[in-house]
Amino acid sequence: MNERAQSLRLHEEADALSLFGMLLSSGIRISEALCLVGRDTSSKRFREAFQKIHARLIGTTPLREAMEKCEGCFSFFVPTMVKVGLDTGELGKVLEWLSTFIVEMANRAKDDFDPASLSVSEKTAVIVDYKILQVYF
Repeated sequence: MNERAQSLRLHEEADALSLFGMLLSSGIRISEALCLVGRDTSSKRFREAFQKIHARLIGTTPLREAMEKCEGCFSFFVPTMVKVGLDTGELGKVLEWLSTFIVEMANRAKDDFDPASLSVSEKTAVIVDYKILQVYF
């Protein structure tokens, strides 16, 4: 994937996660927020993903697992961070942080950059950020 396409995909992901996070932070229930993002996000890919996640959630699939089943849609670390947000009761804040983090990744994107191809040391840095978030939240 070229730099422009990768950057666009990451910005779309960040926008959808930011909207989801803002809705949750405002007190809207997860199910309703999923419906709203599935209707209102600007990216067709993420509208469809959030509609599928909502349908799976209604079918009693946990949110993290429902997001993992949207293969190729979310960065590899998003479902794990969703679990952190759910476990801490701060899912809205975690999603908003993820949105910012993903935008930063997009701004640093190179022609062959793919979040799944991060080196072990880069993945470790991301995990350290998650641990800091767990303490923070």
